[in-house]
Order: sequence, then structure tokens, then C-alpha cells
Amino acid sequence: RFTTGFARRIRWSEEEALVKRMLATVGLDLSPHFRVGQLSVTEQALVSIARGLSEVESENSTGPRLLVLDEPTAYLPQDGVKRLFKVVQDLASQGVSVLFVSHRLDEVLDHCTRAVVFRGGQLVADIPTEGKTERDLVEIMLGRSPESIYPDRDGGAGEVIFEVRGLEGNQVRGINFDGRRGEIVGFVGLPGEGYDEIPYLLVGAQSCSGGTAVIDGVS
Repeated sequence: RFTTGFARRIRWSEEEALVKRMLATVGLDLSPHFRVGQLSVTEQALVSIARGLSEVESENSTGPRLLVLDEPTAYLPQDGVKRLFKVVQDLASQGVSVLFVSHRLDEVLDHCTRAVVFRGGQLVADIPTEGKTERDLVEIMLGRSPESIYPDRDGGAGEVIFEVRGLEGNQVRGINFDGRRGEIVGFVGLPGEGYDEIPYLLVGAQSCSGGTAVIDGVS
């Protein structure tokens, strides 16, 4: 839907002005000639929001505007999350309706007016967030108290049965950890930090450049 002129030639100056205006809407002062791959993760997320706003505006700039955000904070650092919500709050103050999908209940309670809860594909609640706690939402999501789901455990984790020392791959360096019987070990981090590479290295789906793994005493 480029703006065109004589002989359907694209009016690039008008397009550039439009892009600058939409980027400014989400607090970005960037040249439209920047490649998205050169931007930070936070800036990429804000560009996506600007693109969504431009789509809404192009349909009917005088009608109601709805912005749908599906877990936009999942891969953002904390400062990026704050920046994103500042933009969202500014947009809401301008009359833009925002549908925010998230598993992070603190964000829902801090930034949303209403919470709509689904369980098993069914709508189970549509409530104001004022005065509600994370526990309130968890109980609605589960249909019961969280304590009833997790039985008491007798004793702690057992003996060490899995040892990794000096694991190295494309992104990770010198990773050491143990796994005990009856224990669940999780790896977390932001994309590109290497945590998601570890399982592939352990099972041989990706070649290791160093390190050892011992299972029940067998290397």
C-alpha cells in the first residue's frame, strides 16, 4: 500500500515521512534506512508495534484502533520492558485499545485494566484487575488452589548421577553442573546467550568443542 504518483511511481519521500512519524509514535528516533537486524531486541519490538499501528491507521484512521500484543515482553530485558509499557500507556491515553496476551501475571496486574482468563480453551473469568493479586489469577487459571497440585515431598534430592564439566559449544564456554536423582534442572536466559544450546550438546545433536559428561560413573 505504498503512496504512488504519476505512472504509479512510489513517492519515497512521503513514505519516509510516514515511517518516521510511526516510529516517533513508539518513541523511536531512527532513520527508516536502518536495517531491522542492526537494532536492539527492544527496538525491534517497538518497530513491530509501530508497524501494527500503521496497519490499523491505514485501515481507518478516524475509527477505533486496536493493538494486539502477543507476549511482547518474552524476550526483552528489564529496561526494554519498562520502555515498552511506557509506549503502551501513552497509546492507551490517546484512545488506542490494547489487547495484551501474557503469562507474566505481574505485568497483567500492573498495566491492564481487565483480566480475561482462559482454562482448557474456555473463558472462565473477565474481571477488573484492581484489587486482585497474582494468587487470585492463578487460582482462577487452575480452578483450585496451587497447594493442592503439588504434594509434599519426603526428603531432598538424591545422589549425583549426572556430571558435566567444561562443556563448550558455539556459544557456551566452560559449563559445569550436576544432576541429582529425583531433581529437575532448568536452564534459562535471553536468546543468544547459549542456554538453549546445552541440550543439543548433551545429546550429540550439536558437536561439542570441549567438555565431559559422566552418567552413573560412565563417561
